[in-house]
Amino acid sequence: IEALRKNKKPYLIAQIVKISNGGKSFDLKYEDGYIERNVRPWGGGHGNKSLVSGNVPRMRVTRTGSRTHKVHKSVSGKETYDSKRDSYHGVEIDGHMRKMERKHREREALRKENRAIERERMKKEAD
Repeated sequence: IEALRKNKKPYLIAQIVKISNGGKSFDLKYEDGYIERNVRPWGGGHGNKSLVSGNVPRMRVTRTGSRTHKVHKSVSGKETYDSKRDSYHGVEIDGHMRKMERKHREREALRKENRAIERERMKKEAD
């Protein structure tokens, strides 16, 4: 689900940990590990301190994000949580993977070279 942490925007991805009061309040665990207790689905919980009006849901079911099914943007008009985050931070996944693969191949080649040199040195010492 997505929920308003401490009843303040933006909506954050959370997991329901416990259901209380016959389904009227919930304990939520957010992605960073923070646990919020006795959260009601519609407002409440923090008196008049909230920045969100009473007609905005405090919790909502999300169909997008890395933990759900693949989203077709052309059909739903939505992007996944991960694609939004990555595009915002300028991450190019394919380019990054190619760069890391090249880096690891170079390191492995150096390791093989060093192992061969070490084997030769060990042979010379043994003779």
